[in-house]
Amino acid sequence: MSVSAGKILAKTIGIAAMGMVGYDAYHYGKWQAKTNTKVTTADWLAHVNENAQTLDSNSVIGNKVKTGFNKWFVDHRINASIAGIGGFFSGMVKSLEDNVIPFGLAAGALMFKKCDKLCAIGLGLYAAKYFVTNMLGIGKPSHFPEKV
Repeated sequence: MSVSAGKILAKTIGIAAMGMVGYDAYHYGKWQAKTNTKVTTADWLAHVNENAQTLDSNSVIGNKVKTGFNKWFVDHRINASIAGIGGFFSGMVKSLEDNVIPFGLAAGALMFKKCDKLCAIGLGLYAAKYFVTNMLGIGKPSHFPEKV
């Protein structure tokens, strides 16, 4: 059983592409987690502040319980932690959705025996198209109005 240089190159390209897609997904997930945490914390603090400013009755005990409850929630930030976890996974899935073509081609280059070289060639063509349109800006539509 001999392994050709083409198969080794195809598997190497597949591993590299899978690593790049995973790297992007991880970092976009981290960014989305941070964003979700900030938004949720801001919303929750506004809710706690509004809740602390209003009291339905003149009960001193009710006021102390409400104040203690609000302080506990502000100090422990449970909602922000849950929002961060949810944001991380939603960001990762969103990134994988955006990169479904290179992800599929990388998986094909790694898993299939017969068409691994074809998937590696597809990855190369996708990378070339991505470079030309997104890095060089050739063939990318302008978002600014044309000059008059």
